[in-house]
Amino acid sequence: MRYQSVDLLRWIAVIFMAVFHFYFMSTSFFHWESFQGYQTVFFWVGRSAALLFLLISGLAFWLSYEKKSFSLKQYYRRAWQIFLAAFLITLGSYFFSPERTVWFGILHFFALSFILLPWVVRLPSLLISALVFGCLMTGVYLTGKTFFVSVLFLPLGFRWASFQSFDYYPLLPWFGYVLIGYLIAVFLKSHNLVEKLLGWRYPRLGWLARVGERSLWIYLLHIPLIYGLLWLLDFF
Repeated sequence: MRYQSVDLLRWIAVIFMAVFHFYFMSTSFFHWESFQGYQTVFFWVGRSAALLFLLISGLAFWLSYEKKSFSLKQYYRRAWQIFLAAFLITLGSYFFSPERTVWFGILHFFALSFILLPWVVRLPSLLISALVFGCLMTGVYLTGKTFFVSVLFLPLGFRWASFQSFDYYPLLPWFGYVLIGYLIAVFLKSHNLVEKLLGWRYPRLGWLARVGERSLWIYLLHIPLIYGLLWLLDFF
């Protein structure tokens, strides 16, 4: 059983993401001045989209993990599909702008998170809470700092001085937010609130929920579509 409410939250995140990318590409690539002065607003639109996706992924994992039909093999197959999509993003960004290649963007992050989650959630909730705190605090410490390190440390949040990227979501601190989503689900379950808060269905919103189900494909397709639209608008 899919929870329509979770897919609707994904749909909201998709809208926020598309709005942010429209702003980012229009100002960075086409130098539109229409949105000048609204940088902070659009920054938080983009950040809200990312946080929603992160929290939802942890929540949705718990919903899947609790099912008797949960298959680790199938779950890992999904992770490898996301890795493939992430590779396409890396390849495309490299040809578009080598100096700002996406080496570890949000899709890379999700793929690795999906591999880690089934093992991390075997820990007691108290230890998971401590891990959340550790992820967030380490992320705060790493913010703005650079290191003389190998590219292999990039997924953890260790960057070199000249590092630039269109998209960068390291495990520290962002894996902490995925675990927060998981802990929210654990809390709802312990208070018998899962069905009350997430189990409702509204048929008229079904098509929106289906958009949320296909968020990976939308992520891959919306960037070239927005770029093409901006190119046409700029051309004419």
